[in-house]
Amino acid sequence: MQLVSVSRGEQERGKEFARTLAKKLAFQCLSQEEVAELAIDEGIAVGKLETSVVKKRHLTERQILEKEHYLAFFTRVLCERVREGNLVFHGRAGHLAVPGLTHVLRIRTQIEPATHVEEVMHRLSLDRAKAREYVEMVDEDITRWVRTMYNISGDPWAGYDLAVNLDRVEVGGATTTLCGFAQLPEFQATPATDNALDNLLLAARVRIALARDERTWAANFSVRADAGHVTVSYLPRDMIVGVRAPDVVQLVAGVTNLTCSVSSSNILWVQERFRAEGPTFEAVVKAANNWHSAIELMKLVPAISESSTVDSAAGDDENRAVTQTPLFTVGQVDGGIEADVERRSDGISDDRDFKKMFGELNARGIAGSASRLPANMRRIRSAVNRSTPYSLVVVDEVFLDDAPAARIRKTRELVGRLGDVIQAPVVSAADLLQLVSTRPGDTVKVFGLATAVVAFMVVVFGHQREVLEFFAPASPLSKVFAAAALLVIVPLFAAVYGSLTTAILKRFHLE
Repeated sequence: MQLVSVSRGEQERGKEFARTLAKKLAFQCLSQEEVAELAIDEGIAVGKLETSVVKKRHLTERQILEKEHYLAFFTRVLCERVREGNLVFHGRAGHLAVPGLTHVLRIRTQIEPATHVEEVMHRLSLDRAKAREYVEMVDEDITRWVRTMYNISGDPWAGYDLAVNLDRVEVGGATTTLCGFAQLPEFQATPATDNALDNLLLAARVRIALARDERTWAANFSVRADAGHVTVSYLPRDMIVGVRAPDVVQLVAGVTNLTCSVSSSNILWVQERFRAEGPTFEAVVKAANNWHSAIELMKLVPAISESSTVDSAAGDDENRAVTQTPLFTVGQVDGGIEADVERRSDGISDDRDFKKMFGELNARGIAGSASRLPANMRRIRSAVNRSTPYSLVVVDEVFLDDAPAARIRKTRELVGRLGDVIQAPVVSAADLLQLVSTRPGDTVKVFGLATAVVAFMVVVFGHQREVLEFFAPASPLSKVFAAAALLVIVPLFAAVYGSLTTAILKRFHLE
């Protein structure tokens, strides 16, 4: 089923636009205000949560749990409505509540500030100055709400498919035009998006069950679902509560398998071919153990046609009609979101290695979740859950079928896109190996750096008078020479001391 998300803020004309579009498309219509009322009936303190967000207050532990409960409830409502039939949602960036649904049509409505002020003056009977102040305050509050709820640090209004200026076009004309746009193949449901929808819905239901139950409501859980296999992770501090999670989760309809892990954050590992061996595997596992993190696997599947690769917005109907069988059968670990691309000839062996990789991580107690996506920037970006706390993203061996120059360009673009979405370092496997691995020569290196630092300290503090006289000369030429020496000595000492500190911290696993 289709989902159209209209971000319209508090604009009355935006509400009219969404309702008219839903009527012309013969879709259901759901507003942000209706979701808020349903959430209040659920027992979520939406009013207090909004007040804390818009008043720039620091969220308490209880409010953070309320936030996670609300987001899960919001996701569940959207997914259930979409499963019932096509839906137009209008409110505040509803598409962010359904990460992984790549067929969502994302529309933002706009009106000129002066028009918005006139609209508020008429609706609330305010003078122009107070109406302008009200508009600015509400716009700022909505922006802060979106940033806080979905952990967005950049522009929360970026990434839309269309922006409609309702000052330039009438609602009737705009909605009539968009009816045709909504029928484009990019915005139609496929077996892959249906699976992603089912996964989101199951994960949301599990998170809500954990929030409702008296035994588990006090812990902050991260939940992923994949073809009935549910992965639940929680912080070490919540271990006493977290061990009760299986008793709650197993009662949720649709759960066939359950993995529970303790993690303070996630490490996202993006690759085309995974092997449960080798230096990269050991480096990622070591980082996860050192940082008490779970490893989340994202397998990129290259497409046969160029239309399915980087930033492709369109593809022919024949390619889009191709569906996939799950990576692993139900009852085992599924590979995640299915891709609408053809499988490579060596895909079976790759999938076997992928399953082995997840099994090895699961055996070590650091498995997060596993997903399978086409090598398409839009699909990858929308699949990332912004609410997941990532400590690191590792990108290695991607776009292997491309020419070297194209591979380098696409890898850099992927790193940049992931860095925009995830507020965590994005590194290559080589960088990670350098960060966490220790070599036989490191001890000699630490000894040499420590000797240099101690020698510098002895010289400076043992000859303070001479040092002060050197850097405070009387002649102008000597002052220039002293300044030049200072410019060389200070950065050099900083580099040596920084390298020594980094090497020592690595020894104590404080990367």
